[in-house]
Amino acid sequence: MVKVKICCVTNLDDALLVTNIGADYIGFNFYKESLRKISEKLCKEVVAKLPPFIIPVGVFVDEDINLIAKTAKKCSLKMIQLHGSETPEYCKEAKSLTNLGVIKAGKPFFLAGGITPDNVSEAITKVQPFAVDVATGVERLPRRKDYDKVNKLVRIARGLKA
Repeated sequence: MVKVKICCVTNLDDALLVTNIGADYIGFNFYKESLRKISEKLCKEVVAKLPPFIIPVGVFVDEDINLIAKTAKKCSLKMIQLHGSETPEYCKEAKSLTNLGVIKAGKPFFLAGGITPDNVSEAITKVQPFAVDVATGVERLPRRKDYDKVNKLVRIARGLKA
């Protein structure tokens, strides 16, 4: 069964919404240039209210490895996702320094980019990823998730009727 990561969650309501619908991972974007960036303070507050079966993931782009480790610890992240030009050596060092799983290109992999409820089934069939990683494809407005879109995407990814 394909896992689902809903990324760029920016508030508690959306985090609880995607949790209740059945997401496996929730991504919190720490890239300073992103419109969907979350503060460490807010991320820490949101993660503290999530059930233990949800895996909070910190998303970083070409960030200082020590800052990643500090943020991961402060926010109680369970994984980090490196979304820049990080080398395999950098990824190994990040994993060693944080003691967390690291998501980066390779198998098993998270398929990301342009995924919506309308194309997720085809994407899963063609690519057969470990997980799909969705951000803007399930938004109703920038920084706000759409319940119906998240629900439809998760149901389709799980092989259920949408």
